[in-house]
Amino acid sequence: MTQQICPICDCQNKMPSIAKIALLPDMDHDLLACTDCNTAFMSPMPEHDELIKFYQGDYYQTNNQKDFENGIWFATHQLQKKQGRLLDIGCHTGHFIAGIDSASEWDVVGTDISEDVVNYVKEQHQLEAYSGELHSLKLDAASFDAIRVQDVLEHVCDPKAFLQECHRLLKPAGDIFLSVPNGETDRLPIRRYYQKFQRAALTPPGHLFYFSKQAINDLTQQCGFSITSMHSYHFRSGFRNHGWLPQKKSWVQSYTPKNKENKQSKPLNMAQINKNASQGLRQYWRRIRENFYTLPGWQKYALDIQIHLRKAG
Repeated sequence: MTQQICPICDCQNKMPSIAKIALLPDMDHDLLACTDCNTAFMSPMPEHDELIKFYQGDYYQTNNQKDFENGIWFATHQLQKKQGRLLDIGCHTGHFIAGIDSASEWDVVGTDISEDVVNYVKEQHQLEAYSGELHSLKLDAASFDAIRVQDVLEHVCDPKAFLQECHRLLKPAGDIFLSVPNGETDRLPIRRYYQKFQRAALTPPGHLFYFSKQAINDLTQQCGFSITSMHSYHFRSGFRNHGWLPQKKSWVQSYTPKNKENKQSKPLNMAQINKNASQGLRQYWRRIRENFYTLPGWQKYALDIQIHLRKAG
């Protein structure tokens, strides 16, 4: 048991270490579980150099066409205004915001921790983008109508400060499109791996926090947001984590830390996207199929949660 202040709910109880986790080999951390809000988190938090080493190699390899089409769908089905200014935090290679840009009158801005990726976004898409952690960018207050935080909050060392900065950047009544893993489901294979092999498990893909429903509710309220909707998805992966379906054969490899010290970064995927195919039936069929496997609310056995937040007007 470790005496520590929970970075989410600020309780000062003794917290059990439920596993050892790592981003890189021989750099073990405890995975502590708060006894009040049931959030698990890495302790101590990794240093900046450790994070930079982790986010290299093939981390940014992605499906350009799919990301571009998803951006179009987002612009035409989820953005409620015809125009505005959107910030995509953790924009990766920028194909998602390029899809928004091509299908709407919204101005889009991207940020990412990787300078190489941000340079790619600027050169490939001619879009505004910035490299670095959000708080270091010093963006203007109340300068965005919407912010997208897709699978990012669990990667930052201080989620509360991160959401407070998002609140500062949003205009009144601005929206956040937030996606986070269901922490209580997400952390199950880590505990299974640690218990089986008695060595630190990789926290794929770099998760530092494993949020509970209570933690997200409290955290977003503390930072000045109201939850307007919540949906759960990726049930098949969730069932695997809970043991209702067999794990993939490669699951042990997925949780084994890998040495990236001498690993060369793969070149970013430069495959050209087919903008003419982006409005085809394939895109709509995929979305219909995905929506079929989505349920409202925070479902215990889902792996991922999509949340729509709104700043007070």
